[in-house]
Parts: sequence; structure tokens; C-alpha cells
Amino acid sequence: MTIRSTVFFLLASGVVVFGCKDKESATPRDSKSEYVFDCKVGIAKKMSAAEYSANESDKDEKVAAEKAWRAVCAKLPPEEQANCRDDKRWSPSVGTMKMSTNVETKFGVTVKLTPNLPRVWSNEIKSEVGHEPACAEATKKACAAAGAAADCVATGAFEKKEELKGKTHRMLLGGR
Repeated sequence: MTIRSTVFFLLASGVVVFGCKDKESATPRDSKSEYVFDCKVGIAKKMSAAEYSANESDKDEKVAAEKAWRAVCAKLPPEEQANCRDDKRWSPSVGTMKMSTNVETKFGVTVKLTPNLPRVWSNEIKSEVGHEPACAEATKKACAAAGAAADCVATGAFEKKEELKGKTHRMLLGGR
């Protein structure tokens, strides 16, 4: 070993020995550690998962179809009846059959409504307090984005479709 490499070795060893005394002195005393909690909430309007159907018959095909539509609309929950023929809300399936005898001809029409998947409104909030406040605020903002009251999930008009929670550790040096 040369003198130069020996001096370098001793200096490097001294830095290691003198630089790391214990865990407390390894972290500056004016540093601060904190967590940031985040919560992402997705809500959607609560919908009935049921399918609704009705069959009606008449001598006139158009009359039979209108009777079937009215009958299926009457089976929907009261708040959905006005939107019965809204194809953004429902996927209709209409079947027609013709029944003939020697005396008369009748048409049978079946209308079946299947609910479409609801739109999901999402919001993400970060908080230094905890998950509960972050999730509550994210829910409130998602309700607002949906055009509903801030407590839309609590009232039962909407339901949570997702709730994702995360936590990030931050080390702030120098008292920042």
C-alpha cells in the first residue's frame, strides 16, 4: 500500500467512524416527518339491478307496442317512470309476434328494459389529518360533480362504486 492510498483509507474510515454516531444524530434535529393520506372515491346514481318486461297484444301492432311500453313503464320504480324510454338510462329489447287464426290476426309485443351501467363521478383528495377526512371530502366533491347534494351517498340517492386509500411518508428537512 502506498502512502497516498493509506491516507485515503484512513480518511475514509474516519469519516465513516466519526460521521455515523447513532440514529438520532444521523437525522438532523430540525427535520420533520409526516404522512399525507389520500382517498379516491367514485360514486354512481343508485339503480335498480332488475330487468322489467311486459307483453301485450292487440289487432293493431302499433297499439300492442304502445300498450306493452305503458305496461313496462308502470312496473318501474316511481322515480324512474318518467325516464322509461330514455335509451341513456335503459336498454330496451322489443319483440313482436303475429298470431293468426281463421277468424282474426293479433300481434303480441314484448318490451324488456335492462338498466344501463350508471356514469361514475370520481374525486381524489389529499389530507395530512387522515383517511376519514380525505374520503369524506372526496365523496362531497364527487357528489357536487354529479350535480347532487353533498350528502348524496348518505341519503341513498348515490352509492360508492370505489374507494381507494393511500398513504405517503414525507420527510421534511430543515424545518420546512
